Amino acid sequence: MKWTRKTTEKIADVLQQIDIPVSANTVARLLYQMHFSLRVNRKQIATNSSPYRDQQFQHIARYGRASSGKDCPSSASTARNAK
Repeated sequence: MKWTRKTTEKIADVLQQIDIPVSANTVARLLYQMHFSLRVNRKQIATNSSPYRDQQFQHIARYGRASSGKDCPSSASTARNAK
């Protein structure tokens, strides 16, 4: 099966820019006849994430708190000193 993530309105706009007068409804009908399907962009929630994922974020947070008071230049101060 073929598919596209563009809306029929966007496809019609592109075709009109190259002098092919067509409506979004016609684009939809033609895509259907050519066995195309429209797909929607949407967020997906990770269902098979690692059981250690939370531990990784906790480690990063601890490391960030531990190094925040040390002689580690932050990116903001590094950018100021680079000028």
